[in-house]
Amino acid sequence: MSYIESNLGKDERVKYFAEVHWIIFVLPIMGLIFSLFIFTFVSVTENEREVPNLMILIISLIYLIKALVYKMTTELAITNKQVISKHGLIQRDTMELKLNKVESLTVSQGIIERIVGAGTIIVTGTGGGKNKIKSISNPLVFKKKVLDLIED
Repeated sequence: MSYIESNLGKDERVKYFAEVHWIIFVLPIMGLIFSLFIFTFVSVTENEREVPNLMILIISLIYLIKALVYKMTTELAITNKQVISKHGLIQRDTMELKLNKVESLTVSQGIIERIVGAGTIIVTGTGGGKNKIKSISNPLVFKKKVLDLIED
């Protein structure tokens, strides 16, 4: 059971779940492919090229694991009463903001994110608290769903 489902209040139903976009895996996988390419086509006797390539491989693996953990531990949903977000494995950050307390919803997208349909969502509450969730699929759909629920 997810964090969001286990923390729903009485008569509260999830209206929309947002997901982390696959774009977070692109750079780590490109690094892995680059390192494997170098390992395959560079002679084993060229020690001066092995160390930097091994570092690229290790760093790429670390970033791939980090991306996997982020995808597995990030939840973002809209219920009929609030916006709920949670991310983090060891250090957990959560936000539960009543729909009538949402002051602004900002979507930030770079060129590549806009092309693939990803973006960062920043939710600001009336008390001044901000929560930023990066690399979310279809952030404009999320924003529209929140605004529609606020209007109802």
